[in-house]
Amino acid sequence: MKKKISIIGSCPSRDLFNKMFVTNWRDFFEVVIERFQTSFISVMSVPIPVNRNIKSKEINKNYYSKYFYAECEKSIINGLVSTQPDVILVDFYADAVYGVQKISDKQFITKDPGHWDDLFGCISLGPKEKIIALYRPEEYLILFKKAFRKFVKLINDYLPSAQIIVNELHLANKIKLENSIEEFKFTDVNGVDSAGKKVMIKGEDRYNIYCNIIGEMNKFAIQELGLTSIKGKRDYYINPNHSWGPGMVHYEKEFYIDVFKDLINKSRECVSKLNNENLFTNGYFKQNTLFWDAWNKNFSIKNILGNNQRVLVYDGRKNNNLFNQVWSYAIEGVEDYYTISFEMKIHEISSVDKPIFEIRTFDNLGLFNFKDCIDEYKIFAKENYKLNCFEKYNFTFFNKCKFFRVAPYCYEQGYLEWKNIEIVRGNRSDNIEFHGYSLMEKTLMNEEITLNDVNLIGCNKYAKFG
Repeated sequence: MKKKISIIGSCPSRDLFNKMFVTNWRDFFEVVIERFQTSFISVMSVPIPVNRNIKSKEINKNYYSKYFYAECEKSIINGLVSTQPDVILVDFYADAVYGVQKISDKQFITKDPGHWDDLFGCISLGPKEKIIALYRPEEYLILFKKAFRKFVKLINDYLPSAQIIVNELHLANKIKLENSIEEFKFTDVNGVDSAGKKVMIKGEDRYNIYCNIIGEMNKFAIQELGLTSIKGKRDYYINPNHSWGPGMVHYEKEFYIDVFKDLINKSRECVSKLNNENLFTNGYFKQNTLFWDAWNKNFSIKNILGNNQRVLVYDGRKNNNLFNQVWSYAIEGVEDYYTISFEMKIHEISSVDKPIFEIRTFDNLGLFNFKDCIDEYKIFAKENYKLNCFEKYNFTFFNKCKFFRVAPYCYEQGYLEWKNIEIVRGNRSDNIEFHGYSLMEKTLMNEEITLNDVNLIGCNKYAKFG
């Protein structure tokens, strides 16, 4: 049976599941979720709210915007709980080489090499400083070890059967040409150390520093935390004709064959049990409009008097728009049943043969329109619904795609309320119970941090609009 695998890593981890490098990988594995070039300091930090309603030339044309959103929202955590992989393959290239940008004391984002410099206009705070291991190795390793230890504990707590495997990268500094082997050239670089002083790292020193840093990270994960690792049989050369160009981790073809065989031998299939974790973030609306897309002006959030609950309200009694909806952020899933639960109060509704809730599934991130969905499911008001009181709705659907979104919905005019929206994996429609906050919301509560509602306050001064 194929093993389900998730990847949090760089090219030498993700390319093991690319037929250009390993032709038969699909015979052994199913990739259920992946993140590329992301720091574990970022992964385990507090989510950074994104205003997806902002449009600009830079945002619209930037292929990496969907990855920027995922990086900010830390959706990998809920995604892992939803997809329940047998194996989580990780490497530390992004931490060793790229570093992070600090947004606040508890919020970080990977210092991506230029892909999303134009996208910071989507968040309410701009980056305060860069923390890069090349210039601040001791400080960076403290942050990394704290974050990765926290990640391992989270997996042990919520996915105890999953196996974390470290791709033990050994960086290459020699390039194999047709008739010779030559040293790979590293340029001099300038940065700022922990004391705030400008420093220059010579090209010949960069490689050794990178090796020491990633070696320390591998040692921490494998020896101190006791994780399984995979690696090649020897030191490999840089491939000058690599599909992504020559680089420290763009190896000759033998690397991928050797490391993939090691992964097959060391990975195991786990027997996972369905957990009761709520996969839906902000279904109680404690975070106002955050983690919702395409906010509609006819929707609002209000407190229930005498109660600690919040509800989503659609007051469109004078609205002539046909299709009124607010879409959730994308939830990452696998081919399986999922059950959604919510409570709803109907004050007025113009048409009972139109849905009051919708679900759409997608194969790609960043989509929510009907024309882009693979499947659409509609939930209708109960046949004998009661006016002016909350009623419970449960609905189970079969997901065949990598992502799905949900939306409270009203056709034309109406006055409706929704609360306590939750999603769990599995067919639980007969006897579902509320299971509390999502893992992301628990993180926010543990960190005692309040996020700015960027859907309401707008973008920041770092926006680069054309």
